[in-house]
Amino acid sequence: TRKPASNDLDAPGTIERKEMEEVLEALYKIEGINAESAEDKANKIFYKLDRNQDGELDVDEFCRGCLEDSNLVKLLNSGIDHEKMEDDLARQEAEKEMLQKRYQIQYEEFDM
Repeated sequence: TRKPASNDLDAPGTIERKEMEEVLEALYKIEGINAESAEDKANKIFYKLDRNQDGELDVDEFCRGCLEDSNLVKLLNSGIDHEKMEDDLARQEAEKEMLQKRYQIQYEEFDM
């Protein structure tokens, strides 16, 4: 069995309800949502995804749940500001190029 991504906190290859709750609580805090509601939401999501009701989500249950529920995917991605991340990467690349040009000019002046 493959392991789910970073949501598997104790690493046996499954996600337990408490782990789901901790992940949602962290996401809620990032979004400025009352973290106390994370427990209720985690229970609802977990119950929905745990198809065999064994108290753990394996990678197949987790992936199927994400494929079937676009709202779950949005929730799990909620702490990620993709536009800001792209802007930051573009800014870093521009700064890198500027520094490379600046140091190349200084090096050429020193070399003369």
